[in-house]
Amino acid sequence: MVENDFKHVIRRGSRSAFLNRACQWTTVSSQRCALNVIVVFNLVDEKIGEMIIPDCVLCRDHIDLIVTVFDGLLSLVVLERRFCREGHDSIWAMKEYGDAKSWIKVFNSDHLKGRVSDFVGFKKNGEMFLLLGMES
Repeated sequence: MVENDFKHVIRRGSRSAFLNRACQWTTVSSQRCALNVIVVFNLVDEKIGEMIIPDCVLCRDHIDLIVTVFDGLLSLVVLERRFCREGHDSIWAMKEYGDAKSWIKVFNSDHLKGRVSDFVGFKKNGEMFLLLGMES
C-alpha cells in the first residue's frame, strides 16, 4: 500500500486562477468529507497554502466550484448541479486577498438555478459568459 500525506485533492477538470503571483485551485479535502477549500501555489517562494471559502459552501456536496478573478479580486463561482434543489448559483469575491472573513456575495441567481452547465468567464465590463443546459 502506498501512503500519502496529501491534505487536498484538486478536483478533476478544475481550472486555476492566477492572482498575486500565485495559482489557485478549488480542492476537496482528502481527510474530511466534502471540505472545499482553495489551494494556493505561490510562484515566488514555491510554497503551497490554502484559503477557506465562504461558510455556506464550505462543506457542501452537489456543487461545482470555479475559482476565477473578477474585478481584480479572487472570486468563486458556485454552480448548483441540476438535480440539487437547495441553494442558488452565486459568485463570491474576496475583498482582502487571503482574509477568509472578507468573502462577499456579488451575484445570486434564482431564475437560472440548475440551468447553468458551466461558467466560461467574465468580459472586461463584468458581464458573464455562461453555458446554459436544457431546462428540466
